[in-house]
Amino acid sequence: SFLNIINPIAIFVGWELLTAPNVNEAILSWRAVITGNYTPESASALAQDINTWVVPAPIYLTSERTIDAKLGQNSLEKIILAGIIGFISILLFLIFIYRLSGFIAAVALFIYIVITLAILKQFGVVLTLASIAGLVLSIGIAIDANILIFERIKDELKTWENLKKSVKIGFEKSFSAIWDANITGLIVAWILFIFGINMIKGFWFILALWILVSLFTVFFISRLFIRLLARSELNTKNFIWK
Repeated sequence: SFLNIINPIAIFVGWELLTAPNVNEAILSWRAVITGNYTPESASALAQDINTWVVPAPIYLTSERTIDAKLGQNSLEKIILAGIIGFISILLFLIFIYRLSGFIAAVALFIYIVITLAILKQFGVVLTLASIAGLVLSIGIAIDANILIFERIKDELKTWENLKKSVKIGFEKSFSAIWDANITGLIVAWILFIFGINMIKGFWFILALWILVSLFTVFFISRLFIRLLARSELNTKNFIWK
């Protein structure tokens, strides 16, 4: 257009300004030449950058689909249902295998869920389907530290036959493995949160939050309740199935 003569035309690729040459004459033939103080190398680099996003491939419409809010609502309902079923299944498993100590672990797991949701509410974190899926997955994974502790306690009971001493040693010998596993998970979550795509960042953020909160519930809540329970002189089989 003659109206653009003398005006600059900015050329962007990937939201980055490559060059902004002035229009010296009307472009009538759909071909233009950029002139200036260029070396052969800089001219070649500029041409390559301009053509970076030029893909000579046609696009054909093959199908159309309308997606409304019902799809997300159905997915959310299924995820919540899966979380409830998973929590009840874990509760029954812990009580059946570890008796009263398993019930204490289930209580600590419930407290873990409440703390996690409270943190998300306090900081105004928007939950996507991916992050909710991460929360549901974390419910099952968060109990592994308690199971590791219980198995260590059962091993110590074979040696000491003293519940309070076995609980103390079981916690002490489990901490190194718990720390190693959770620190590794934090590193992986941090790497994927930084370099992953936006679609899965919420998932890894929730898992990283799970690791921190689960460490708190294991080291403070579960440990406190189980030690108090061990002092009550319960029968070993009622406390933890030997």
